[in-house]
Amino acid sequence: MQPGEPRLSIRRGLRAALMGVTVCALALVIASLALVAGRCLISDYTEFERWYELRGMLLTMARPIVGCSLVCGCAGWATFAPAGSHRFASSLAIVSLISVLCWLIVGSMNPQQRKGVTSPTGPFLELVILLGPPVASAAILGAVRAFGPPQPMLFSETPSPAATRREAD
Repeated sequence: MQPGEPRLSIRRGLRAALMGVTVCALALVIASLALVAGRCLISDYTEFERWYELRGMLLTMARPIVGCSLVCGCAGWATFAPAGSHRFASSLAIVSLISVLCWLIVGSMNPQQRKGVTSPTGPFLELVILLGPPVASAAILGAVRAFGPPQPMLFSETPSPAATRREAD
């Protein structure tokens, strides 16, 4: 590998991103359903109230589930796409921090929408605001890790003496 050449595995990064999105989405859906089920059991809701509660949960939790899943997927990409040993927890913390700060800044500039009033900018801008910060922060973090100084190899990545002798022959 030449100096300055990126050390990036796109396939490994995409697999990690897909796994991060899937695991996070499933965990959040299960937690949300458990919350609704517990609330319905404790409060002794009627069948109509249970369905109303479930529908309300689906409507209110859609964006947070998509946002959190996207942050986890982007953290997976930033962890496993660049070569070297990187921790998922640090990637998740960096991507989450940058994303939440960007969402707070953009949210403070955008006036609150009233219930039932559609946004003049449409759903496309909302999608860009939701997707932009995590994807941009993961891309920048991955690029810094791929083009930065090489990371030390893990013990499992070091070649064994027998393998080194075979390559020399």
